[in-house]
Amino acid sequence: MNKFELSPAFYIGHENIDRDHKELVVILNAMIDACQNKDISVCKKLWAEFYKKMQKHFEYEEQIQTEFRFEKVSEHRARSTEILHNIKKLSENAVDIDDWCKCIEEVFHNLMPFILRNDLPFAEHLHAIKHARRDD
Repeated sequence: MNKFELSPAFYIGHENIDRDHKELVVILNAMIDACQNKDISVCKKLWAEFYKKMQKHFEYEEQIQTEFRFEKVSEHRARSTEILHNIKKLSENAVDIDDWCKCIEEVFHNLMPFILRNDLPFAEHLHAIKHARRDD
């Protein structure tokens, strides 16, 4: 499995949120390494770390969105809740290293891109604010 690269296209324009996204990618890539090394204990540890980081990230992100008067905070919260549910559900039946690798692949191929796309409306909102400030 290839490593996940955070393309600049996914940067939303808020330094702390973008930093969180980079940290999540680092954890995801470490999980890929653990999977390739067939190290189930590291997979489990990193999965728990990834989940906890996601929870904190979403809470922080929603605080920032509220501060910037983003109108779609509740929509973002609903998708974030769905994402956390999916992450938790993926791991519920993981028993062996192959199961954990499948979980990681699912996050890599489907969930992580969805997570990053979930922030694009807020990125557009921040971009509009920056342009409005320049026009004043």
